[in-house]
Amino acid sequence: MATRRSKRGKAGQVDATEEEVEDVKALLPERLFATDWFPSERVNIYSTVDYLLRVKEALKGTPEMEVLAGSSFGGLFKMPARRLLAGKVIHSMLTRQVVTKKKFEMWPVFGGKPLRFLLAEFGEVTGLPCGEFEEGYTIDYQLAPKEENYRYWGELIGENMDVTIEELMRRVETDAEMPGWMKLRLCLLVIVEGVLVASVQKPKPALKHVERIENLDVFFAFPWGRESFAWTISTTKPGPKVMGKCEDPNGDLCKKLRQKTVKLVAGDRCVSVLDFPGKSLPQHAGLTLADVQKAEHSPECPVPENGVRVYGACTPLTVKAILDSNVEHEERWGVCDEEKYDKKVDYMLRLVSEGHMFSKADWGGRRRRPAVCLQCGIKEKK
Repeated sequence: MATRRSKRGKAGQVDATEEEVEDVKALLPERLFATDWFPSERVNIYSTVDYLLRVKEALKGTPEMEVLAGSSFGGLFKMPARRLLAGKVIHSMLTRQVVTKKKFEMWPVFGGKPLRFLLAEFGEVTGLPCGEFEEGYTIDYQLAPKEENYRYWGELIGENMDVTIEELMRRVETDAEMPGWMKLRLCLLVIVEGVLVASVQKPKPALKHVERIENLDVFFAFPWGRESFAWTISTTKPGPKVMGKCEDPNGDLCKKLRQKTVKLVAGDRCVSVLDFPGKSLPQHAGLTLADVQKAEHSPECPVPENGVRVYGACTPLTVKAILDSNVEHEERWGVCDEEKYDKKVDYMLRLVSEGHMFSKADWGGRRRRPAVCLQCGIKEKK
């Protein structure tokens, strides 16, 4: 049993004669999968950062790229490519989450240490606006497909109502005569539909987004961070329990994570809370699952006497539970009104603030078959 001793006295004073032993494991939320026991399948992410690279190359050296870089989307192009994690790494984070009552927070546990993923931190990392939606707006709102609503569609895209985002991207890349105003707007559609809110394997432009993009000031002011986060979190956490429809949301998510492929919407932007000190972070486009597993099971690695750290021999790991921010935002920025209270999350936050040294023994969780023990290599069938 994972326990923690705390000394408390009257009026906040420490009393050496009085000790309280907390059952940390019972007070913390349980993990979705038991520690070190995870499904070994892969995740299929519809969103792709390749579009960001293609947009950057297509607009390179143009005034339109300057507009994009100076807008609320500019932060997406400042994120180091090596911090954008691969699909299998995202899948490993999802299977490491704890189960809470929170609707708009996810807490993966990595190397025994919790880390938080929520709207405010998502906004800090991406630089996207995370203010409130206008009253009555929901992410699944769609503009009525009436003829008058396609006026700007015809001007920007043409008569093809079934065009894909990939086709729009190729237009920008191949049409040397395309005017700058059109290139910029098509690239913005590619970023929104192909990266931020991608929900199908072959995304297409949404009518509501095409109408909004006519006015760039209105478009850039829209809370795209909140929109993208809402799509992402909807597919990364267990859904609500609904009698007669979804009796076991935790089990349902576990089944999805054990499938050969897992649908994950807009999921390849991950909060950069895993810090690999020095030069230990592999110098390639992203971390692999092997990198993650090596770091998780070797969390404490001293620096050699000569100060040179060779990657592969030992990967030091620091997990930062909460992202610090000194940036001032507008009122209600990054706040979710419908969030639920969870006393176990409060307890977890208290331990974080007190500097508690989390370990794997602190966490409970069910061993769900089929599963594989990543540390010992044992596989269990159903």
